[in-house]
Amino acid sequence: MLGRISLGIVLALLLMAVAPIRTTLANPVPYPCIMMPEEYIYANITVSSEGAYAKVNGTYPFVNVGYQNISMSYPLPQNSTNVSVQVSGNMTSWWYSDANYSTIFGDLPVINWTIDPAPSKFSVEVDYEHTVPMIGQNFTYFYAMGTWKNMGTVYAKQTTAYVTADINMEFIGETETLEVYAYQILFNSTTHEWGWKPLDCFTSRIDKKIQVNATVVSDLFSPIEGDFVLTFRTITVPEYPSFLILPLFIIATLLAVIAYRRKRITSSR
Repeated sequence: MLGRISLGIVLALLLMAVAPIRTTLANPVPYPCIMMPEEYIYANITVSSEGAYAKVNGTYPFVNVGYQNISMSYPLPQNSTNVSVQVSGNMTSWWYSDANYSTIFGDLPVINWTIDPAPSKFSVEVDYEHTVPMIGQNFTYFYAMGTWKNMGTVYAKQTTAYVTADINMEFIGETETLEVYAYQILFNSTTHEWGWKPLDCFTSRIDKKIQVNATVVSDLFSPIEGDFVLTFRTITVPEYPSFLILPLFIIATLLAVIAYRRKRITSSR
C-alpha cells in the first residue's frame, strides 16, 4: 500500500511574528494568533475506464490577530497539475520547498507562499488536480487534514473540516451503487503505527453522480488530528425476482395486521 499513494492536502501554517508580542494574563488566547474555525474541501472525482481523476478545491477562512506577515506551507499530491493559490480572490505566487509531509501512504511534497501585509481577515483557496489510485479493490481518495499540526503559536477554539466528494461514474448501472467508507487516519507516537478510525459519511445519488459528505470536528482548543481517507468501489444491489414481490407484500401486510390486533387486545385488558 505504501508504494501507491492516494494523495491529498493539508494546510499547515508557518508564522513569522513581526509585531511585538503582548502578554495578557486575563485572556487565555495568545497574542499574536491566527484562527481558522473551519476548512472546506471539495473533490470532483470522475471514474472512467482509464481510472479515477480528481479536481480539488480547498477553501480556508482565517482571522489574523497581530501578525503583519504570514508564511504558509501546503502539501500537494505527487505530480499534481493545474495548481493555483488565491488569497482573498487574488492569485498568489507559490513555490516548492525542501520539506515533506508524512502520511500513511508516503511523503508529500510541500509548497510555500507568503502574505505580506497580512489583513485581519482573509481566505485562502488552493486548487489542484491529481489521479485517485486503486488500492486493493477500492479507489482511495486521500486528504491531508489536521491543519497547523504541532504549531503551538496558532490558536483556535475548535476547527471543523467539511469534506464533500462528487463521484461521477461513467459506467455505473441502475442496479449498481457505491460501497463507500470514510476514515480518519491517526498516527500513534508511542507505537509509531498508523490507525484507521471509521467516520460517518452520507451519500446521495442523482443518475450517475454519487455525492459523499463527511464532517470532522477537533477537540476543544486543539487542531484536527490525523488525515482523511475515502474509499469506494462499485457493487451490485441485490434484486428480488418479480414473482416474489407479491408474496412478500402479502406477508408484510399480514404481519402488520397481526401486530396491530395484538396491540389492541393488550391495550383493552
